[in-house]
Amino acid sequence: MANTSPTRCLKFTNSGKYILSTNDRGELIIHDVNTCNIVSVQENEDEDGEMNALWALDISQDDKVVAVGSENKFIKVLYF
Repeated sequence: MANTSPTRCLKFTNSGKYILSTNDRGELIIHDVNTCNIVSVQENEDEDGEMNALWALDISQDDKVVAVGSENKFIKVLYF
């Protein structure tokens, strides 16, 4: 699966195993660093069921919590 939407933000996990990226379609994409394959795609809908570009991304030091921020001013916390 290729990411056909512009990447807005990306970050390596602290372990160095994955790269997390966000895009204009409101997806959080997890890439395996060693294989360059996409491991997971998380679609992030707002409360109205709409997808909004994700412009900000950060990950906790233990790589278990990810926060994303969108163009419609919401922040979402995801647990892995």
